[in-house]
Amino acid sequence: MNILLLIASLISIASPDGKMVASFMQNGEQPYRTQYTLTYEGDTVLRPSSLGLNMDNRCWEMALGMRTLPQYTHWMDPMQWDSVSAVISKDNYNAVTICLSRKAEHPALPTAPMGNARRADKNGLVNSHYRLNIEVRLYNEGLAFRYFLPEHPAAVFHKVIADETTYSLPHGTMTYAEQWAQAGFEHVLVDSITHPVEMPLLCHQADLWTAILTANTSDWCLSKLMAQGNAELTTWMYSPVDIVTYYATPWKIVMAARTPGQILDKSVALVDGLNPEPQGDFSWVEPGKIMRETTLTMEGARATIDFCADHGIRYMLFDWKWYEPCTSHDGDATQVIPRLDMPEVCRYAASKGVGVWLYVNQHALMRQARELFPLLRQWGVVGVKSGFVQYASHRWNTWLHDLVRLAADNHLMMNTDQQALVTPIPICSHRRVYAVMRSSRMETTT
Repeated sequence: MNILLLIASLISIASPDGKMVASFMQNGEQPYRTQYTLTYEGDTVLRPSSLGLNMDNRCWEMALGMRTLPQYTHWMDPMQWDSVSAVISKDNYNAVTICLSRKAEHPALPTAPMGNARRADKNGLVNSHYRLNIEVRLYNEGLAFRYFLPEHPAAVFHKVIADETTYSLPHGTMTYAEQWAQAGFEHVLVDSITHPVEMPLLCHQADLWTAILTANTSDWCLSKLMAQGNAELTTWMYSPVDIVTYYATPWKIVMAARTPGQILDKSVALVDGLNPEPQGDFSWVEPGKIMRETTLTMEGARATIDFCADHGIRYMLFDWKWYEPCTSHDGDATQVIPRLDMPEVCRYAASKGVGVWLYVNQHALMRQARELFPLLRQWGVVGVKSGFVQYASHRWNTWLHDLVRLAADNHLMMNTDQQALVTPIPICSHRRVYAVMRSSRMETTT
């Protein structure tokens, strides 16, 4: 199975073709540090790099009677390697799960406070029942891993305040870095990165190319990469993430190949395989070019629709100001400006084989989406371009993905203006137009 157990706190796993090898290890005393390395065809992809999350659960511990638990600067400090389980060998990947737990320990206080339902046991120890699993898959295309938090028996909520995963690249590695989704790329040494940069991040040295990316990010916050010297990248989180166990984080992916083209060719299938399968019938989703109509008149709409039909352009877009005020909570997206008859525009467009998209600003989407989306479908609208949406925090990322699910329930395709987390959402595949949260302006103006 290309899996080799070495000792209790060291394991190596190989990809099915044997070209890629990942090793995981932990030191033998507290504070415990779990690390990993990665090679491709014998070349170093990652030097020893850190694994883990940092939590601040103190408020919930106290609320649930676990007030005597010792507190640590790093939540992972007492997390000890228990076992390696779920060793799996499949056609396209090999997998292991590394299980860590926090053992019973002496309480922080000599006696438990009044009303503490979880006092020390007969040996004078308290147990946090904290566990964390590292789920690892090694494909021919690259390494994928995520953190899984089993259900906590005392229902302690977990507040993730830091992702302590690092990526220690070979010295001299160059990167193609961008600070935000519409920024230009900078071709710089990894140690020359001065601000958090987006993923995927493409790296190279000599004939070895590497990509660092994520998958299944719908219940997380925006994460970027930040250089901290010694050719090491740390994970930067936009906001804390509040979770209820059991819970799995997004997948972290490290790909390696001999050319950048190979990275690109392999990435679609790999990311698709790590995102949940689509649920439902999405035969109504059709990719296509989109053209923006700017006059916001019936005459202009018919002319643009005719042009689209004559030139094989699948969609027409009304951008902002088809309802007003569109950048205010006082705007009402159910009321179209008087000079446009939206149902008639959609009827005419459908007769020409053209679909109509509408821009809707976040103000209206926050307040009206559940009322608005069924109405848009009734009018004959086929897609929504969500404008200037918040997306980076845990709160707004989950809101945005829920919004796309609501759009799908109403057979509305969707993209986002400006920027969004671009990993596919769980209701559909990577290739579905509305599921790829587009962050660039795709329309042509006429």
